[in-house]
Amino acid sequence: ARSSRSWARDRQRRQTVSTASGATCGPIRCTIPPSTKKVAAALEKTVPCKRIGIAVVGLEVPHAHVHLIPLNHMDEMRFIDKVSLSKEEFEALAKDIQSNL
Repeated sequence: ARSSRSWARDRQRRQTVSTASGATCGPIRCTIPPSTKKVAAALEKTVPCKRIGIAVVGLEVPHAHVHLIPLNHMDEMRFIDKVSLSKEEFEALAKDIQSNL
C-alpha cells in the first residue's frame, strides 16, 4: 500500500492549473499572465513596498486565484498580519491602483 504522502506527491506532479488567460502552472514551471504582471506593477507604484509577492491559491474555493501582496519583508507572505481598510479607504486604493495601470 502507498503512503498518503507518496500519493499526494504523485497527485501534485500530475496537476496543472489553467487560468482564463491560458497560462498554466505546474509543480515545476509557472507562467504569470501578462495582466497579473500589469496589475503587480501598478500596485508597486501605488503602495510603498520593496517588491510584490505572488501567491496562487485555490484551497478554499473550487478555482485558483492570484494574490498580489506588497512586501517589505518575506514574513508578510504568511497572511498573518492582514491590513484592514474601511470601505472608503479600499475604494480610494482601488482607484489609485487603476490610475497606475
